Amino acid sequence: MSRKVFYILFFLQSIFPYSQQITIINNIEEPFDVKYFSKVVTLKKKEKQIISGEGKLNSIIINNHRLNLYLEPSEKLDISVAKDGLRYKGDKDSIYSLIAKIHLINYSKIKEYQQIIEKNNPQQYINNSELTLSDDLKKVDDFWNFDKSTKSYKRLREYVIYNWLTTCTLGLFPGTTGFQKDVVDNYYKKYIEKDIQTFQCDSTFKYAVIEYLAQNKKKLGINLPTYPIIMASHDDEILQYFPTSCQQNYFESKYQFLKSKKDSRQDIFKKALKEKFHHNVD
Repeated sequence: MSRKVFYILFFLQSIFPYSQQITIINNIEEPFDVKYFSKVVTLKKKEKQIISGEGKLNSIIINNHRLNLYLEPSEKLDISVAKDGLRYKGDKDSIYSLIAKIHLINYSKIKEYQQIIEKNNPQQYINNSELTLSDDLKKVDDFWNFDKSTKSYKRLREYVIYNWLTTCTLGLFPGTTGFQKDVVDNYYKKYIEKDIQTFQCDSTFKYAVIEYLAQNKKKLGINLPTYPIIMASHDDEILQYFPTSCQQNYFESKYQFLKSKKDSRQDIFKKALKEKFHHNVD
């Protein structure tokens, strides 16, 4: 390599230090939208979109489904949308099979948790569920043969914890108020309270947890910060405890539900998402 070429490459590397790249490929018949940052791109059959994440892209929305990313600034990942789901190739591509495995294990525990409720033993509920979390996080650590001080690692751990918390709260529904209060008080103090002031709904599981807490705030006796309501609805009693990102999730879930039912009220939520949250939906 000549000295001139070397300096050109060095110069380019100094200007573009990050090369994080995500490629989305449409391998199905129907077109779909890909949303990232503030952009929306429609991909037709066999089309692809190459996204430069610049080390800042933590998630993308593919066909109205959020996909969290755990890439470092120099890593690359190809995501192919196929009939049987998403296929991954590239850096940390096996992380999604790990997440799916952990998800199935967590949900399989709900029946066990509900059997403990029948014994009216809150401490056993806590102990058994936290053994599951310990196994989940061990799987993450065994997989992550990388720097564990990175934001990506911390976000993955948080994602797994809230996946687990979602199953724990679902398992609680047959329990008495006292039982739920004892269990949730433990979870809240250990896993949620430290982040509650900066809480964001960057996954469906975090949304599910904050929704459960807001709906049951009084009977659980927990303190939640309040937020300005972006747009009034009949659920304002709950929405006041939702940060803006969670309120957006609320309106989007309502919109998608009404759209699936071909209910004309979907237009109200579509308009709210566009005007109040600057978020376009199809």
